[in-house]
Amino acid sequence: MRATVCEEFVLDGEGRTLEMGGNQRERTLVILKPDAVERKLEYEILKRFAREGLAIVVAKRLFATKDHLDRHFPNTEAWMGDMGVRAVARVEALGKDPVNVYGAADPLQIGRMIADECRFYYASGPLEAVVLEGEDVVTRVRKLIGKTLPSQAEKGTIRGDFAAPPGPRDFLAARNLIHASDSVAEAEREMAVWFSPEELRKGGRIVVTKP
Repeated sequence: MRATVCEEFVLDGEGRTLEMGGNQRERTLVILKPDAVERKLEYEILKRFAREGLAIVVAKRLFATKDHLDRHFPNTEAWMGDMGVRAVARVEALGKDPVNVYGAADPLQIGRMIADECRFYYASGPLEAVVLEGEDVVTRVRKLIGKTLPSQAEKGTIRGDFAAPPGPRDFLAARNLIHASDSVAEAEREMAVWFSPEELRKGGRIVVTKP
């Protein structure tokens, strides 16, 4: 694969740009998933973070590899079980039986099913990994993107405003446009999956093309 680096974040043929920078405040990772890139929503989504005073430290357009996906969705019982527990809670909050939705009741089994579907989703097209920086950035970004299921996300949030109508596989991997780290520790782990230490230090926008 080949990577090129540019100084500005230019997202479309009209030459629209967003400011890039950072000064070592709290950082988080967001991923604009393949459906966001396919629909050319990158600028509109990232502009919402810029309006809140959050800085884009570094961004990378790339195709997810197996290594990226295995590290982002680690195949450990603790991580898969936690994903399954949260999925069960979302389903039950909607008054649904997890067994009817997933064909299983065990959170670990459900977590593995969701991770497999998420890997497929992330690998379905190019995505944009972005590091944002600012005060209390993890919490603020999670609030801006909205709930995991777009059908439950409030208007005014990114998912509530831009996500497509619910689909048949939403309970496994909702086509919800964007991922954001849910804690500072998780942000540190995930940033290391998608960016090298040098990329995080230098910043800028990186475009990785297929060989």
